[in-house]
Amino acid sequence: MVGQFKRPISLEGLQSSTTLELLERATIVRVLGDKRDMGVMVQGEATAFKLQYMVGVFNGEGPNVAEANQKKDVAAMVIWKPTDKTQLYASAYEGSQSAKNDVQDRVGTGGRVEWGPVAVKVEYLQAQDAKVEQDGWYVLASYPLAHLGIEVLNPVKVAARYEEWDANKDDAKEQHTWTLGAQYSLDPKDISKVGVDFFYLDGKGQEQDDYGVSLGYQGKF
Repeated sequence: MVGQFKRPISLEGLQSSTTLELLERATIVRVLGDKRDMGVMVQGEATAFKLQYMVGVFNGEGPNVAEANQKKDVAAMVIWKPTDKTQLYASAYEGSQSAKNDVQDRVGTGGRVEWGPVAVKVEYLQAQDAKVEQDGWYVLASYPLAHLGIEVLNPVKVAARYEEWDANKDDAKEQHTWTLGAQYSLDPKDISKVGVDFFYLDGKGQEQDDYGVSLGYQGKF
């Protein structure tokens, strides 16, 4: 592939917005793993080993931005799928950004497992941008209420997530966030839906915590 597409860093970063369990991706994914860039990428499968791989070369400057230095960024992700309901991955990204050739590195690992109707997803991402080191992780569990056998609840899916995010490992500030959400499908293909998320953010080392409600609608026109 040649063009502009997502860097292969995070499993949830590559996940389509139509299949997200909550309205928003985890903080570490939004900041580090859900990024588009100009580049070239190849992907394929080693079916004998149940592996999927993606390797790309990128400008490193983000979407719709021309190369600012003479160095290209390299990204790679390997996904192992031992069963139809299990996938584990590891990723690495090494490059530079801006005319100053600031370091831009990422490392990720995680996976997704299904136990009956319950699906659990976990990811950890670590990064260095120039002299700033960052990291974070999350665990998310989702459950379709159709398995309860109550007809009125069949279109509803619920999910809960706990996440930690450290934007600068040199200071004492962190964010710990709990999110509980529900989505109601408006069509059998689960394309159009409405959702609500309740979140509480505990700002470790900061003066003020935060909490709130997010409402969203997703549809195909």
